[in-house]
Amino acid sequence: MKQLLTTFLFFSLLLSGFSQAYVEVDYKGGYTGGVFYRLTNDSKINIPNTDWDIALTAFGTEDAGIHLNEAAGLFEGGMALYETNIIDFDEPLDVLNTEDSLYNDELSWLYGAFNSNRDLGNPLDYGWGIFDPVSNKIVGNKVFVIQLRNGLYRKIKIESLDQNIYTIRHANLDGSDEVNLSIDKADYSAGGLILVSLESEQPLDVLTTPWDLFFTRYVSPLDPGTGTLVDYTVTGVLSGPDVLIAEARGIDPTTVEEADYENDYAPELDVIGHDWKEFDLGNGGWVIYDDLAYFVKTPTGQIWRIVFINFEGSSTGVVVFEKTFVGGLSSISDQSAAFNSFDIFPNPATDQARIIYELKESAEVQFGLYNMQGQALWTANDQAGPGLNALEFATSDYPAGSYLFVIRSGEEIRQKLLQIL
Repeated sequence: MKQLLTTFLFFSLLLSGFSQAYVEVDYKGGYTGGVFYRLTNDSKINIPNTDWDIALTAFGTEDAGIHLNEAAGLFEGGMALYETNIIDFDEPLDVLNTEDSLYNDELSWLYGAFNSNRDLGNPLDYGWGIFDPVSNKIVGNKVFVIQLRNGLYRKIKIESLDQNIYTIRHANLDGSDEVNLSIDKADYSAGGLILVSLESEQPLDVLTTPWDLFFTRYVSPLDPGTGTLVDYTVTGVLSGPDVLIAEARGIDPTTVEEADYENDYAPELDVIGHDWKEFDLGNGGWVIYDDLAYFVKTPTGQIWRIVFINFEGSSTGVVVFEKTFVGGLSSISDQSAAFNSFDIFPNPATDQARIIYELKESAEVQFGLYNMQGQALWTANDQAGPGLNALEFATSDYPAGSYLFVIRSGEEIRQKLLQIL
């Protein structure tokens, strides 16, 4: 496992030379689209903002994050989500029953707008429902009101998440035009998110491969100069599941060293965010900061440097950035990958976490827990069989904070950020 640490965290396996390229991504004119992008092969999945309404997580067997699509273009109607004081979906409801607007927190894909009012002291509370240990499923306990882009209101309830099956009901506020959806997480695990259109009554089968960055519009609280935070819809970049990013400001992007920022990697979705640019009112155009770079660490151990070059704004929606391969493992094709999946539950963890991983065939697996300085705190080996495997890991032995949990089989390494409370 010491060799694993050396290989993974200090990048002794490098590609020959540095891989450098310019990449163009397109939000579309008027910011009407979003793009899921993967650094390894430059794959781009372009999705119009109006094609989906909510996103369900499909990372593993125990996650239940549900996000609202906040990506309204300049000329599109926006969406809104409200919690109500009603539990029974069949009870009469009007907009007077609604409470404050709910937003995605842009911190983790594990929790979206539907999860935002969960009890942080209760690990069984998912915000939209409570995990029932007896039935081994999450049971919905709240009715929400969602405002669609056409301005109409509908009530919506996540009835349950049972054996990987999301069950969702939504209808007009008077109960008419009820729709019931049943969605299997296992059918969408490759992309990690299930984008669902409530109007077309079906999920989009578009996120079929892993991705690292999501170029999109989202709501962020900003101070317009009055000292009070106001929710604005901004255009920016959110990181993908288990992607870590370090920001380097006030530097020369051509000479900045990743080693100087190896302790700054963070899991929050909006580390890149929207503030790599600003609007120049005098000249009427966007200005890119030229003393800024980002280091992106993918779940497979690669590290890339990203420097934004140009942003054309709402006229075309085109953004251009330079990507440079800095180090880490060379890419592993999906066909040769040893792992079908890897996840940690619960995360954040208090006393114990369960490491769940799926192997394509029998293999020796190495495990390691590392602090953010790259020091190995715990290691273990196991001979595991094909299919799902689980490892119980005591988190109570370590101080609260952020750690990297790493598993390896052969030349393939996977990592996830583990937060211990």
